[in-house]
Amino acid sequence: MSIEDIKNSLQDKGKCSFHVKVSPGSDITEWQESLADGTLKLKVKSAPERGQANDEVVSFVATTLGIKKKLVAITAGGGSRLKRIKAKLK
Repeated sequence: MSIEDIKNSLQDKGKCSFHVKVSPGSDITEWQESLADGTLKLKVKSAPERGQANDEVVSFVATTLGIKKKLVAITAGGGSRLKRIKAKLK
């Protein structure tokens, strides 16, 4: 799955969910190549302390998809690197 696939699914269905493997403590926040199973990879600058990395993941995903932060949620994996993200248009 790619970012474009997610954007298309979001436009078609009004919502989507996907897996992201997060690498915190990077020099820059950016998407990386997807894993073989379709899981997206994301490097974030924030450290995994007090929810900072999770906040950055939500903010970055919302910006990438062009929606408000309150429409993006981590639905599973809040304390691990592998997270399930849900995004919706409304």
